[in-house]
Amino acid sequence: MKEGNNRSTWKFWAGLFAGIAAGLYLNSNQGRRLRQESNKKLNTWSQDVSDRTRNELDQFSEKATDAIENSKEYADQARNSLKENIEKASRSAEEWVDKTEQNYERAADWANEKLKKNGDKK
Repeated sequence: MKEGNNRSTWKFWAGLFAGIAAGLYLNSNQGRRLRQESNKKLNTWSQDVSDRTRNELDQFSEKATDAIENSKEYADQARNSLKENIEKASRSAEEWVDKTEQNYERAADWANEKLKKNGDKK
């Protein structure tokens, strides 16, 4: 137990002296310059990251806007195409109904003529 206690004590004192040395160094003229340079670099990096993030967001926003506009155009094209196809189908159906009515009328007229001819013969 004593040996583990000695290690802990040694680690404590080593850490304490390292902390004191770091504090003294950072408080010296050289340490102040180091802190100022570090702060400048950190500010520069922070600004770079901020600028890059802003640029990426702007590009994403532009792409999203383009995608929305394209999807609106595709939807309009699809709607117009569908509308045209429905109108064509409706015209075709009307033409078919008209032809069917004409054929029915012709068939009815033909049948009436046949009945008249057969009735006249009797």
